[in-house]
Amino acid sequence: MPLFEGEGLLLEFLVLGSWFLVLGSWFGRSGMVEWGGGPAQLDPSGLTIKAAKGTFRRRAMSELTPLIRRAVPGDESILAVLGKAVHELHVAARPDIFLPYDAEALRTWFGELLAADEVKFWIVEVGGVAAGYVSAARKSREANPFSPAREWCEIDNLSVDPAFQKQGLGRLLMETAMADARSAGLHAFELTTWWFNESGRAAFQSLGFQPRFVRFEHLDP
Repeated sequence: MPLFEGEGLLLEFLVLGSWFLVLGSWFGRSGMVEWGGGPAQLDPSGLTIKAAKGTFRRRAMSELTPLIRRAVPGDESILAVLGKAVHELHVAARPDIFLPYDAEALRTWFGELLAADEVKFWIVEVGGVAAGYVSAARKSREANPFSPAREWCEIDNLSVDPAFQKQGLGRLLMETAMADARSAGLHAFELTTWWFNESGRAAFQSLGFQPRFVRFEHLDP
């Protein structure tokens, strides 16, 4: 099949946050599309980033031009739709913990987070179509008798529409959120994923994340 290359990707930002389960394939550098760019870098305005000679390769005749922008109030419906697939995966694995997907409830929840502006959401668009999002927040903890004070970036939510998976968009979203956090002086990153999400754990490890502790549970019959 023919391959194409498109260089010089301009990425504009956006984010939001809270659960998540990510298929490792979302990050993949193999498959239908591969992103082979260097580290993303913020421009002086802090509103856009450029991938260092970012290159997408796809088995298709038309060129992909992914754009990443910062989510704003009014994007809650987009985020609610993008979050459906991931939420349903959680419900399928743990119906005892997760409620069935409720579009209106999610729209309200995302709307409140966007209005508060305490969590940054980034949306990736491909051909003008929203394909996925990631959210991140600055977290801090005061010193106590056991630990020193610290600050870090918490990656809360990550979701890629099934139609756009295996194109490296999950990795691109993660790198965008991390580049933004670094520009704000944060250099520690944390996230939580469910144990049943084996592909997600492998994907996060491919980005340099390592397990820090394991939370156990015991459920009586």
